[in-house]
Amino acid sequence: MFTGDNVGLILSIAAPCFLIYLVFHTGMAHDDFKKNGIRTIAKINNIKQISTSGTGSPKCVFMLSFTTQDGQEITLEKTQVVSVLDMMPLERERKVNIYYKKENLKKVWLILESESRIK
Repeated sequence: MFTGDNVGLILSIAAPCFLIYLVFHTGMAHDDFKKNGIRTIAKINNIKQISTSGTGSPKCVFMLSFTTQDGQEITLEKTQVVSVLDMMPLERERKVNIYYKKENLKKVWLILESESRIK
């Protein structure tokens, strides 16, 4: 039977395993975008901060527009937590590098300044 000790033990094992899974899953999704995605520059039409993460980074909704290789104009909303340091150039320049996939044009990966410095 389950007792309080067993539940604590199960949670102490499950929580780190779940975090490891999230890290690998995010990394695999990022690698998939870099390998199979198409890189372009998106115009930022609007930035709306909707909340703040526990570390103080703003969670924002970005209204983006970009043109595909086929000449199709795409407009979409992307919600993402960004650091304050990444936010400053986005607000100033109103553009961001992105990866998109031909199969699903509404799914994009923002290439932020902090990520572009990491090779």
